[in-house]
Amino acid sequence: MGKRLIKFLKDEEGISAVEYALIGALVSVAVFAAWTALKGKFTGATDKIGEKLEQAATE
Repeated sequence: MGKRLIKFLKDEEGISAVEYALIGALVSVAVFAAWTALKGKFTGATDKIGEKLEQAATE
């Protein structure tokens, strides 16, 4: 049993599910951080677009 565990831990062929999960988690954290940082800018831009559309619709 011990030899099998050591062999498993030393095996570097391919990417394992654990590594995929770690990559996915890091990407999720990066996307969340970017969205949190830029959320205010997106909200401001969409508000300005909405105001311009309302002005154009009333003219």
